[in-house]
Amino acid sequence: MTELQEISLKTGIPLSEIKRLLALPYGKGILPSPIAKKNIGFANKAIKALREELKEELNQSRKDAQKTVNNAFNLILANLVVCVFSKRRLSLSGSEKSYNKGEYLNALFLTFRAVHTVTDVLIAKGFITFKQGSKAKKEVNSYKPTKKLELLLLPLIYEVQEEYLGDEKSLIIFKPKDKSKNKSQKKVKAKNHKSLVHSPTNNYIMRRRSYSPDLTPDHPDRAGLKRINEYLKDVTYALKSPVRRIYSHDDPMQGGRLYVRLQGLPDRRARIRINTLLNGLPVAEVDLSANHPRMILALSNKRLPDDFYDDVAAKTNTTREQVKFLVTRAIGAGNRSIALKPKVDEKDWFKTDFVLTPKQRKAIEDVIELEQPDLFKYLYTGMGVYLQGLEGDILLRAMLDLIEQDIPSLPIHDAIYVQRIHKTKAKKALESAWMEVLGVKFKPAIKVDLQTK
Repeated sequence: MTELQEISLKTGIPLSEIKRLLALPYGKGILPSPIAKKNIGFANKAIKALREELKEELNQSRKDAQKTVNNAFNLILANLVVCVFSKRRLSLSGSEKSYNKGEYLNALFLTFRAVHTVTDVLIAKGFITFKQGSKAKKEVNSYKPTKKLELLLLPLIYEVQEEYLGDEKSLIIFKPKDKSKNKSQKKVKAKNHKSLVHSPTNNYIMRRRSYSPDLTPDHPDRAGLKRINEYLKDVTYALKSPVRRIYSHDDPMQGGRLYVRLQGLPDRRARIRINTLLNGLPVAEVDLSANHPRMILALSNKRLPDDFYDDVAAKTNTTREQVKFLVTRAIGAGNRSIALKPKVDEKDWFKTDFVLTPKQRKAIEDVIELEQPDLFKYLYTGMGVYLQGLEGDILLRAMLDLIEQDIPSLPIHDAIYVQRIHKTKAKKALESAWMEVLGVKFKPAIKVDLQTK
């Protein structure tokens, strides 16, 4: 049995999908999170072997220095597991100031010296590669796992987790609008990979400036998330992390979707997420189809045709993906200045590459204006950020309903991730929550996605 076949057997992910995952390119960087290796199990031997191989290079003469290096090694390694599966690089600032008291990296007990001790060794041993930051893209230095490290970390998909520690307030987050884009940035001369190359990433700015509102214990968000996360404490799932609710622009009426790290797993060009296990069992994703346009009409007590995207595509000689892309982008946009092709980090949302031409855009808009005027009038008005709040309410309600039936579930954007044996109950819970939140008596259109056979 090959190494990849063993990984497939132990993770439940088909060999073909693991190969597709490894072939995908890495996207932009992500910041490290407080993730730890838990219940290492069958991967423990490999991790110990790695630590032993690097022992001499990571050895420090002082106990306090050794402690910080060990912490940095464990945290970086656990975060690189997320990078392998999300196909994102790991962003780590090269500026000593970023590790000062009060800064995000310092809160993770990371020090400038320890981080660069670990990254230098991992680079030297061929486990990661270094990428210098880009001022134009507002990125800091980042690191990408090599194939050698990928094979070592793939089995850890269920063995790392961000623990829920009962701090309910940290699970509801307001994300202020980032105004720093218009401010001039100081240029910093790059000496080597230890120096800060460019300004912080947008993710870094968001993490530093976002905050948790002071909500009363009985607030529906706080009470609901506490109930969900306490129930999930003993549930096993990939890249385990607490469920959070994130609002936008300091406004509880904007944003409000539920988030969990599992959402970041690829599921189009490599079908990883749908092939993971929930408490050791195969899963299904119960998905609200064309949910944003459907909710817009439901707010006026009107129904959207079940085959809306397909119907528009047939009448405009475009594809369903092109129609869905334009409608989704237009509902979220505040004006008509939108890109007509997916960004690099959005490509996993689609099964094929495409570019929407101006002619195709007009054709799609003309059909929607003629056949769905109540939807058309909300395009390019920034409606999407408000619909996300309704979506969050729906999923929160559905998940709490399932808990009452002792059924674990997780939010995946506008879908519920649940054990396959409970897909029918999840569908009913989602339908009930959707009708209740929107105040209608008709059901939404729902699709059920199952694991690859």
